[in-house]
Amino acid sequence: MRGESGKPPLKGETTPAPVSASPPAQVSSGVAPRILAFQLLKCLLPAQFDEVIFYYEVDESQLPTNVAQVQKAKEIIKLASQKDGESLSGLLDSIYQAAPHLQR
Repeated sequence: MRGESGKPPLKGETTPAPVSASPPAQVSSGVAPRILAFQLLKCLLPAQFDEVIFYYEVDESQLPTNVAQVQKAKEIIKLASQKDGESLSGLLDSIYQAAPHLQR
């Protein structure tokens, strides 16, 4: 559209309103905590992932066995969402404890 190029729109054209794609619950990075946790869990090395499970005190019997790390990450986030209080922030703290280089 012409309005995007800095020129005024032609008659009958309208300039699009900016759309916010941000979810309501956000952290400072602009990403929803559960999405951020999922992205971080996916990129951890297996040993770091095990550390997160230990630090966050996940009952490993509640996690699926013989599945990819991404499947376990989904389950950990589901468990975190069911905990009382600041469950996802606690999970993020555990992730940053296991992999401090990921902290922004």
